[in-house]
Amino acid sequence: MSYEVGVVDSFESAHRLKGNFGPATNLHGHTYRVEVVVGGSSLSERDGTLCDIVKVKEALGQVMRKLH
Repeated sequence: MSYEVGVVDSFESAHRLKGNFGPATNLHGHTYRVEVVVGGSSLSERDGTLCDIVKVKEALGQVMRKLH
């Protein structure tokens, strides 16, 4: 049996294209969705969890702050 737990976040990014790209040459933004999935074959005997979800969220948050 395998187990998975995940977290999801999103960030905004803006850019413009140079050249003949019509409206895309104007500054415009995109929303990016980031999913992190942690998997494993067993759960902790101590507390029945796969991993500390708070730590996964914090690690993703550090990355997202750099991207946003």
